[in-house]
Amino acid sequence: MSDEPLIQLQEVTKTYESGADQVEVLKSINASIRAGDTVSIMGPSGCGKSTLLNLIGALDTPSSGEIRIDGNSLGGMSESDLASFRNRKIGFIFQNHHLLPQLSALENALLPALASSGASSKEIQDRAVNLIKRVGLESRMHARPGQLSGGERQRVAVARALVLSPSILLADEPTGALDQKTADSLAELLLELNQEEKVALITVTHSPDLGARMQRRFKLNGGKLEEAQSEK
Repeated sequence: MSDEPLIQLQEVTKTYESGADQVEVLKSINASIRAGDTVSIMGPSGCGKSTLLNLIGALDTPSSGEIRIDGNSLGGMSESDLASFRNRKIGFIFQNHHLLPQLSALENALLPALASSGASSKEIQDRAVNLIKRVGLESRMHARPGQLSGGERQRVAVARALVLSPSILLADEPTGALDQKTADSLAELLLELNQEEKVALITVTHSPDLGARMQRRFKLNGGKLEEAQSEK
């Protein structure tokens, strides 16, 4: 196995224009994350946590610096190559599940395969069915989002994020809209899937409970990213 990190950020900055001013949201971010790591990124509202997650997920580009995933520099890819790479390598879970209301839970889980022309693959369809079962929704497989609870909708979103077997799972406030019991259940599911799928789990959260459950804990403040020392 290669010793190269799965994700590497080198001197990454992100600057936005605000009228005549430039606001530097992220300042010289350096971080390395390995396959199978569990990571939390915490910090005050508006500090740039979601911006950082979007950069890692190739949904946005840094103002300077380099992001490498699995040895590939994101800055060297065309838009079409980047979209294909993102679809294959990265799964996304958001606070708002973004399920399509006209589709069933199973059909929503299969959506990423449509973008890769793989929805007709029996292997992918079988994986989607197995994931829906794995997240505890076997009896709700053909229900539409409007017939599901908030926690059930987030579990569909988890299945959708994993259907193409990504190496990275990015979760932006995945428990933010859930009650404590449902949030705890979802957190447990994410950690179990991290172990089963060997996927790197990176979550942005305001929840100290969720953040503390990750092996590695980062704090973003003033544009700087710092890793908390392990208590072990």
